[in-house]
Amino acid sequence: MAVQAMKLGKGSLDFTINEAKTSFSGQATKVTYSPDYKTEDPTPVLSGEEYQEPGTLTGKISGDILQDYGAKSLAVWCFEHAGEIAQFEFVPNSEAKLAITGECMITPVEIGGDVAKTNSTSFEFPVVGKPEFKQTGASTESH
Repeated sequence: MAVQAMKLGKGSLDFTINEAKTSFSGQATKVTYSPDYKTEDPTPVLSGEEYQEPGTLTGKISGDILQDYGAKSLAVWCFEHAGEIAQFEFVPNSEAKLAITGECMITPVEIGGDVAKTNSTSFEFPVVGKPEFKQTGASTESH
């Protein structure tokens, strides 16, 4: 297999609640989907073998956004929708045609920072269930 490497961007990150879409694309300076697979310790059985329960896939969609202090800013949106489940679509690079879609819980973000500086804030939304990796259009790339 030939070496393949791409840069993050030009892409998109959108969240939808009750059919209303909110884009983080124009403010995001960093975006990551981080899966986590958790398993419990195996249970020994009388025969000497061990029984292993299936694990659970969890994860988070996270990153950094530039702060905007307006009433319709992403920070205000996160505060107003804290605790709600949103559908998300993360396209790391539009040319690659990969989209990661799923559901996550919105959490509030910090507001503020250094005076007279362009501030950013981190967001981290727990993913609910298993997201899907899908192709957004025809791609000529091979693996």
